Amino acid sequence: MFGAVTAFLTGIALGNLRANRWWGVVLFFGVALTIFSGSRAALWSLVFMVLLYILIQMKPLYRLILPLIATVMFLSFGGATKLEDQFSYNNYESHDPQATLVEKSMSVTNLNTDVSNIERLNRWVSALRMFEERPFTGFGPGTYQFTYLPFQEKRLANRLTVTNPDSPPPGSGGTAHSELLLQLGENGIWTPLLFLFLWLRWTFFGFFIANKQSIHIPLLLGLSTYLFHMQFNNFLNQSVFAFLFWGTAAYLDVHLSRNKDELLR
Repeated sequence: MFGAVTAFLTGIALGNLRANRWWGVVLFFGVALTIFSGSRAALWSLVFMVLLYILIQMKPLYRLILPLIATVMFLSFGGATKLEDQFSYNNYESHDPQATLVEKSMSVTNLNTDVSNIERLNRWVSALRMFEERPFTGFGPGTYQFTYLPFQEKRLANRLTVTNPDSPPPGSGGTAHSELLLQLGENGIWTPLLFLFLWLRWTFFGFFIANKQSIHIPLLLGLSTYLFHMQFNNFLNQSVFAFLFWGTAAYLDVHLSRNKDELLR
């Protein structure tokens, strides 16, 4: 969670840098502490946020067109095949003490030997199976860690897999390791749909509509780090991060509601 918090604050600092250079201090320490945290998802969320920041400096039309062009070019030049090879032949280990920062970051696509990634897949499969059993109601908020054990995939069993809840292996903490999948398993389809609606609202007005000097930009950049991070971890059930996330989201939403007519002109 530490890496998610520092990445979040780094996004806010970058967005405010034009208005006040003192935010550069926060930016520097935010990047340094995110690297120090060792969280791969947090590091990649910074990359995602910086790309978003670069796009925001462009005209709104280019913010949409350039990602589409980049995606088409990626697929046209065999990017999908190269990505598949990366998943098949990557042997970098996230917990290798000899690995460099880059190698640890690249280990996110190692689905062969990295037990952290394999266990994450196991948790995702469990959440989806829970959703399949109760698609409309889920098993209830906060129930995943007490319910998912029978839904695990045997072929994904590893040293981090929990078989006895009274004696979990060291380092096997966490729940579904995905915000949306956790909500699917615990609450059914309705909560994720509402959550996605909120993200679409924030993205539409904060990214596609707002100008680059808008007060919305720092808030969106901070939130964007978790938009990426939440695909691989879930921290909204932790009070500290939930306060930071929902407080920022509420502040952004209030400003969007007040200035919606102006943004749509």
